[in-house]
Amino acid sequence: MRKGNNKGFTLVEMMIVLGISAIILTIVVFSYNVINNANVQKSARRLENVIRIARTRCMTKGTKRGELKLYQQNGNIYAVIGEDPLPELICNSGVTMESLATTDYGLNPISMEASAAAIPPYPGISLKFNTSGTVQTYAGDPNNVFLLHNGGRNYEVIVYRETGSIEVNLY
Repeated sequence: MRKGNNKGFTLVEMMIVLGISAIILTIVVFSYNVINNANVQKSARRLENVIRIARTRCMTKGTKRGELKLYQQNGNIYAVIGEDPLPELICNSGVTMESLATTDYGLNPISMEASAAAIPPYPGISLKFNTSGTVQTYAGDPNNVFLLHNGGRNYEVIVYRETGSIEVNLY
């Protein structure tokens, strides 16, 4: 057998290619997780800002102008403040948000899904403030904890009823 006709790969060449492939795959997976985590954090900050705007509007323009409605449609989560005609995107379809009601028995999830044929006002969750900036509580509408997650990163946005203050926590 002549050495000039050998058309295969050596074991060393195969090991080098596999090592480079493993490094590239590790970088891609790490980048994907970083991007997902950033999306969850941005969604939590968007929700926090929308809640602050709704609270401020209630305090300055009255409760009807500052009522916040959250709904989910086509996998995206939107917010409408007062009677604004255009909803604001809070979370894209990669980030999930759960609204939880705090009760004596713990946290209970509440459905946010709107039908595709829904017209304003959309079904979903509403968060109402008093003109003093505290959260109005109604029987059946005690929402104050929102969980946002995608993969391993989870954020919670808490609206305190007594003070109306907002807190964003990573957990």
